This record gives sequence, structure tokens and C-alpha cells, in this order.
Amino acid sequence: QKKFSDSMENNRNISKYLSFSDESLGKLSVFLIKEQNLCRYIQDKVNSSSSFANEHLFPNILDNLKEVSVDTFGNYLVQILMDALYPENFKLLVNKILVHFVELSNSCHGTRVIQKFVQKVSKTYPAYLKLVSNKLSENLMILVTNQYGNHVIQEYLSNVNYPTNDFIYQIFYKHFTKVVNNKHGCCVIQTLFTEGTFEQKKKILTYIEENLKQIFEDKFGNFIIQFILSEKINMSDIKPILSKIGENLEHFSRIRNSSNALEKIFENSTDDVKNYLLNELNKTSSLISDLICDENGNFVVQKALLAAKGEIYMKMLKVISCTLNRLKKVKFGNNLIIRLLYAHPVLEKLICKNDFIYGNKGNYSGPAENKGKMPNFINTDSS
Repeated sequence: QKKFSDSMENNRNISKYLSFSDESLGKLSVFLIKEQNLCRYIQDKVNSSSSFANEHLFPNILDNLKEVSVDTFGNYLVQILMDALYPENFKLLVNKILVHFVELSNSCHGTRVIQKFVQKVSKTYPAYLKLVSNKLSENLMILVTNQYGNHVIQEYLSNVNYPTNDFIYQIFYKHFTKVVNNKHGCCVIQTLFTEGTFEQKKKILTYIEENLKQIFEDKFGNFIIQFILSEKINMSDIKPILSKIGENLEHFSRIRNSSNALEKIFENSTDDVKNYLLNELNKTSSLISDLICDENGNFVVQKALLAAKGEIYMKMLKVISCTLNRLKKVKFGNNLIIRLLYAHPVLEKLICKNDFIYGNKGNYSGPAENKGKMPNFINTDSS
């Protein structure tokens, strides 16, 4: 009933203006767009009448462009209006938008207007692309760290190809770690990689490899490495990055952010990447023994076990079976042992051969028979 009443009220609001001339509607537009249904009514008028859009509405919108563009409903009107403008009017819009480019880009609703503007210029009015590129170049580092402004850069990259877009790459190369380690900048770098040419992608990989430690240990930067290693890229191109990760695998596994990233890499990367890292992890048995007892490293080992197969899987389980007494002594050890037994039943067969683990506490009947119960060999007094 409330919805019906609201609908009737909205219809009455619109009916007041049905008899208004196009000129009157144009003059009142800045006021009318504040109400959702009236704004939709004006949008329908724009779609059905180019003369109304260009001769009556546009002059008033142009004079109040900033106010209308940041409005919850008004920004949609500006986007629709762009498609209806005559070329001479679009030129006027270009000049006006460029004045408020940064402020609108960094606005919740204004960014939608700028993204539509970038799209429209690149597809329909390429003559103005140089002006937009210059404005973007001047303010790139301001926009890339803003939660709304960064989407303008991504929209530009999605619509403008090499060599026109290369100025963005060149600027970000100079500030690579600052950008990639930013919450919004790391998303832009991902788009930069996706939309780049082969040479542009190779250069991004080089900068990642040169600054790997700083990026991989950062709470935002590590996402670009996860992204890169999940893409179908030739192993030869990502080998320098993988080699550095492999050389420092123990260190990265113990650091919270890079540890989280390694978990995701074992989950989501290609088989070639997983196999490479599994081989690095299994170079020495002491590495797995040390990491399974580490508060961050144990998560990496758990994900690696899920990714491992065949001989390498059994090798890892054998190492872990010989490390359980040590594992029982760490704070999280008992719970981890239970998780490992339930996730990898074959581990039970390996530890049953080791009488030292059970001591005098009797035989362990196994997870199948005692699901949910504390295994006999676990010291229930420890935390």
C-alpha cells in the first residue's frame, strides 16, 4: 500500500510539469533533478527530443555543471545528455568539464560523469583526446590514490590504446612502489598490466622483480603479485619473480602479508607456478618442519599440501609426521594437528609407525572412528 501511495505521489509530482514548455523545464532543470522521478522524466525528454536537450536543457546544465554532476540523480542526466549533444555543444562541455576535472573525478557521483566523458571522447570525439590526456597527466598521482579518481584512470586505459596511453605508464614507472603499494593504486597497476602491450607488460614485470621484497610484504602491493602469477603468462617472463620468491620462500612465508599472498598463489595460480614453488618448498625437509611450526608459515604449508600431488605430496606428509612432537609444543599446534589429520587421512598411517609419538597413552584409533575427538597422543594440558 505504501509503494502504491508513493507511486501515486510521484505521478502527481510529474503531472504538475507535463504542461510546462521545454523552455520552462530547461530553466527549472537544476531544481527538478533533485527528485528521482522528475530527473527520470527529464532524461526521457532528452532521449526523445534533441532540440530540448541542446537548446533548452544544455545551457542551464552547463552553467551548473559541477552541482548537477555531483548530484545523486543529476549525474545520470549529464551522462545521458552527452549522447544527445550537438558537436558544437559538446565542445563547450569539454571546456567546462576540464575546469572541474579533478574535483569531479574524486567525487562519488562525479566520477561517473568523467568516466562517461572519457569514453565519449575516445569513441566519438578523438580530437579532444589530447586535452583530456594532458589534464590526466597533470593530475595522475592525485587521482590514482583516490577511491573514485582511480576509476577514471582505469576507464581511460580501457578505452585508449598505445601509444597514446603510454604517458600513464611512464609516470607510474617513476613512482612504481608508491602506486602499487596503495590501496587503489594496486588496482590501477592491474589494469595497466591487463591493457598493456607486450613491452609495457614486460617493463611492469621488471619493476615488480626489482622491488619484490617491498611489494610482496605490503598489505596492498602483494595483490599485484597474486594477480600476475594467476595470469596465463609464459614461465620465462615470470621466472625472475618466481626465482626471487623461491630464494626467499622461508622469509616470505613468515611475514603476514606475503604469507597470505603465498596461500592465494597456491590456490589460484597456474600449475606451472604451483609446481615451481612446491619444488622450492621441498628442497630441504627442515624448511617444511620450520614453517609448519610458524604462526604464519603453517598456513602456507597447508595450502601447499592441498596443491601437491603424488610423490611430492607424500614427501611433505612424511616430513610433517616427523615434526608432530615439535608441533605439539607451539601454541596452535594441537588444533593444527587435528586439522591436518582430518584433511589428510594418510597422515595417520605415517604417524602410527612412530611409537614415540604415542608414548604410554595407548593406540590412536584414527579420525574415521573418533571424528571430533581429541587424538590420544595430543597433550590436552597445552593450549
